[in-house]
Amino acid sequence: MSVKTHKFNGVKYKISYAAQIDGICDYEGKELTELCGNGLGVLGSVLEEGMHAMNIPDKFLHKPKSKVRPGQSCSKVDDLARFLWRLGYRKKQVRR
Repeated sequence: MSVKTHKFNGVKYKISYAAQIDGICDYEGKELTELCGNGLGVLGSVLEEGMHAMNIPDKFLHKPKSKVRPGQSCSKVDDLARFLWRLGYRKKQVRR
């Protein structure tokens, strides 16, 4: 069973899923589109789009370009996702 709605700061968002995008937060339509799957990239995407739904802008979620080395992620959220991943946080797999 997947999550279909969630309230962020008292605002209800519709949750949809896609296989080919990173993630989208639509403030106007009150909809979050998240990646399908259970990988580290999915966790980072879900965290970032949820933070956008709470009106946290990109400037607080990304590292300054001068501090990012080649091959390194520019997202602070990816650092948080890796930390949670190392602690064992995973999406629960639903058996059909």
